[in-house]
Amino acid sequence: MTVSVVRVGPQDADRLGRFFAGVEKEFALDTTSADWRWRMQENPANGGGPAAAWLCESDGEVVGYLGAIPVSLHTSGRPLKAGWTVDLVVSPAWRSRGVPLFLYRSWMATVDAGLALGGTPGSLAFLTGSGWKLAGHMPCWRRLLRPEAYLREKGGAALALLGRPFSALLAPRAGERTGQLSQGLLWHRELEGLWQRIAPEMGLAVCRDQAYVTWRYLNRPGMTYDLVALHVQGRLEGVAVLRQRLQRGRRIGLVVDLWGSREHLPALVDHAVHRLWSQGSDAVHVFATHGALGRVLKAARFRPKPTTVALLYKSSLDLGAHSPEDPASWWVTLGDSDRERL
Repeated sequence: MTVSVVRVGPQDADRLGRFFAGVEKEFALDTTSADWRWRMQENPANGGGPAAAWLCESDGEVVGYLGAIPVSLHTSGRPLKAGWTVDLVVSPAWRSRGVPLFLYRSWMATVDAGLALGGTPGSLAFLTGSGWKLAGHMPCWRRLLRPEAYLREKGGAALALLGRPFSALLAPRAGERTGQLSQGLLWHRELEGLWQRIAPEMGLAVCRDQAYVTWRYLNRPGMTYDLVALHVQGRLEGVAVLRQRLQRGRRIGLVVDLWGSREHLPALVDHAVHRLWSQGSDAVHVFATHGALGRVLKAARFRPKPTTVALLYKSSLDLGAHSPEDPASWWVTLGDSDRERL
């Protein structure tokens, strides 16, 4: 019996489809879909090469699949070829026969560093047992804006009325914000210069240059983000990526991503909160790890809540002056779902 790992190509679409259909009914992955092409092929970090996806086969039968999202990881301003592992599916009959290790070794041979968010005890145990290092767990920073939405859930309209005075107190104040918030994309060409200025002070971070932002937030199929930019004295100093979702009748504002100069991060956060509040958000959530960003969020009346989302990495290279085993060194945000790593 011969077992081999090969990189996924267009010719593998049909047999991968049969594999996914027969392995896990809740796992739907179509390698011919616009989302898969966007994630795996159109990503600028892929450099126009084949998709960052591998299959393990035995005598022509697919028994395992691994997908990753290529990124450029900057450490003290130095770029490394890296990627986020996002999909691992193994046939039940092969789960104790080393297939995940075969797949991970093939992927890791193509990058300088591997990144992962382990959300379950099983994934965390597998990765740490395979030599991955745990940087820590990602907190969810929360700021309440309209308490009546939460009181309504507990006691109806009458109780919600009691929360309105508190909502007025919690509303963001215009006097707290400096700089000018820009909508539209007239500032898009300034992204390159902003990234070059701030990359050395962001710690361990995915490159957020113009190519990345265009791919990640403007060209994603089926998703629309609210991108806003902060200008101070005519210069771009920060960018926030926002969206909203409904959760049990409440409108949650999500800061999907944000980055900018240290000096102006407080103003950027204040602007983002105010914009989500003006759009009707009852609360704002930010999943973020970086120490400097955490201090800014705390000063902006956010409070952290522990989560089970673990940040892991694996690399044989020096990751720079920052300590990779400290989550405060990583500029990682998580604003879409457990599959959005960037």
